[in-house]
Amino acid sequence: MADDDKDDLESDARAAERLTFFSDAVIAIAITLLAIELPLPEGDTVSKFWHSVQHEDGHYAAFLISFVAISAAWNSHHDIFRYVRRVDTRARTLNTAWLLTVILTPFATRLLTAGVSATIPLRFGFYALVQFCDSALLLALLRHMIRHRELAGVERASLAAWTWREYTPMIAM
Repeated sequence: MADDDKDDLESDARAAERLTFFSDAVIAIAITLLAIELPLPEGDTVSKFWHSVQHEDGHYAAFLISFVAISAAWNSHHDIFRYVRRVDTRARTLNTAWLLTVILTPFATRLLTAGVSATIPLRFGFYALVQFCDSALLLALLRHMIRHRELAGVERASLAAWTWREYTPMIAM
């Protein structure tokens, strides 16, 4: 292998690694933002404390659901990026759009727990749309990487499993 080819491969690998690290950092920030929005329980006795927690149970449930959603998205991203050998402009753009859905999740979660009950269907619809777009963009990123041979050493069974894992939430929405 020529030195120029080797340098190109190393450069491509570094670029893919940088994108992975950046994505991991954004995920960490999104999960942190979820926790920051949690209401603090009040009460000077155990009974009052737990009553306060039960009063805010919708906030805690929304937090857990969103934590699981972001964690599942990160897990899928991690599985894909283990095999990435290079990323092109389209892959970076799709990844950035996917990250937008991740950072919108804390906002969408806050909307779910906001007052006015008359707007619950609209707020839930927005949350569902964000989650749908999350899966759709990750699927588009995976398909792009497969099509442009940006993945190395992946078995076909893994690709099929990842594809269906992204389709499932989209179908459920």
